[in-house]
Amino acid sequence: MKKVDLVFAPRLSSPNGDSRVVRAFLDSDAYFKSQSIDLSVISSDIFHEQDVDQSKKSFKKSLKIFLKKLIPYSSYFTVKYLKSAESKKEHIVDYYISSKNSEADVLFFHEMSTCYHYLKKRKRTNAKIVLVIHSNGESFKMLNIYYPKLKKTNYFKHLLEQEQDVLASVDKLGFVAKNAMEHFQNLNPSYDRNKLFYVYNGIGGIPEIKRTEQLPKLPAKYTFYCAGSITKRKGQELIIRAFNRLSDEEKGQFNITFLGDGAEKVKLENLVKANKLDKHIFFKGFVNDVTSYLMQSNGFMLTSYDEGLPVAIIEALRLGLPVISTNVGGIPEMVEDRYNGFLIEPNEEDVFQTFKNLSQYNLDEMGKNSQKMYEEKFTQNAMFRNYANIFLNLN
Repeated sequence: MKKVDLVFAPRLSSPNGDSRVVRAFLDSDAYFKSQSIDLSVISSDIFHEQDVDQSKKSFKKSLKIFLKKLIPYSSYFTVKYLKSAESKKEHIVDYYISSKNSEADVLFFHEMSTCYHYLKKRKRTNAKIVLVIHSNGESFKMLNIYYPKLKKTNYFKHLLEQEQDVLASVDKLGFVAKNAMEHFQNLNPSYDRNKLFYVYNGIGGIPEIKRTEQLPKLPAKYTFYCAGSITKRKGQELIIRAFNRLSDEEKGQFNITFLGDGAEKVKLENLVKANKLDKHIFFKGFVNDVTSYLMQSNGFMLTSYDEGLPVAIIEALRLGLPVISTNVGGIPEMVEDRYNGFLIEPNEEDVFQTFKNLSQYNLDEMGKNSQKMYEEKFTQNAMFRNYANIFLNLN
């Protein structure tokens, strides 16, 4: 039996896609044991009390949201915030090394810094190291979009040094899309290609209740949802500005709802109100069960400027939704233009033209093709099977 420990610094309850992917491994015990793999998940959830005073929790959350809004405008706050995040990653590594380091044959990581701190502090060197990067192949591109002041700091130099140490030390370096792996190869032509692999993210099976049973209740001909953190990187403003260019008659055919929270939410809410679009565009904030909302829609949108392999799109494929999304990261491996949706460039004009021309296409047929694509490429079982092959072939 090969022992694999997945060490993950973020909380598994986080709404981020990588947390959801790692959370799936909690329910993978039977499958991996059938492959002679004993897999354990160690996350920072162990440090958090379950019963927290809700008023204190609400206050801390509000304060955190307020401070996060300041971070992109200040080098000082950017570095302070990222150092704090890194200290949590070091904390989970310290806990792991003190309690379980002697057991594992394979250490499995899903982000760079936690892997770095393990490599720096490990007491044994015979365990194999597998790192998966949830990006487009550029380790810090997303980070630099979120924190534009970062590049000019000494802390960014520290992150680049971390990256070089990790890349030199891992036994396998994985990506969540083929495009991401190839982009990394292009940026790092001398890197050992035998170390590289990609495995698509996957989620569980199709819900028993069919989404089509909800469709007669839809409030508009095109009832679309957009799920994800509301930030500049996710490009939700493109949707609003493109929608505002439609005629009043065209607008009346749409109901667009944003699911999620983030630094841009208030700004975008104000943009909707200023343009009197609040009869057609809605904000639900953070929701625990995205699936229940998508079940009541007939389309999904994600207009990001940068992505790895978004779990939100996999959710839409699983439910048989046509997808409008941007030609970035691994999305072209999920959305085939005019087959199961529309693959566009991340600009206002492309979003506008897609809205204008929707009536020319059979969205129901595209939705069926989305579900086919999910079943062929993005199931949870496929993800487990591919990772099991990686672990078992490590020598």
